[in-house]
Amino acid sequence: MRGVIGESLTPQLVTSFAAPSGPTAGAGPILVGTDTRPSGEMVKQAAIAGLLSVGCTPVDAGIVPVPALMLHVREVGAFGGIAVSGSRGSPSGMPSRFISLRGVGPPGQPGG
Repeated sequence: MRGVIGESLTPQLVTSFAAPSGPTAGAGPILVGTDTRPSGEMVKQAAIAGLLSVGCTPVDAGIVPVPALMLHVREVGAFGGIAVSGSRGSPSGMPSRFISLRGVGPPGQPGG
């Protein structure tokens, strides 16, 4: 998922995008981490809200690089993870990457 904060990427969109992860995870933990961009906190909290709304157990992983979050998902046996990180090409862009149980991204994303 990609977008420009406040334009195409809103808290409502992030919440609705994160929520469908819940039914497959059940109450299993899903790690949510972000990079150091100020907008990352809003995106992370919206993702956590979406996960909570469907009965998941989101775990705030704090500020963490995507590869480290992927490894942590695998090491702790979490159901998956959501990595919130900015676009290299645009300071206002903020993509999110969904991470599978194996600690890799889904098909079509790096690591998937």
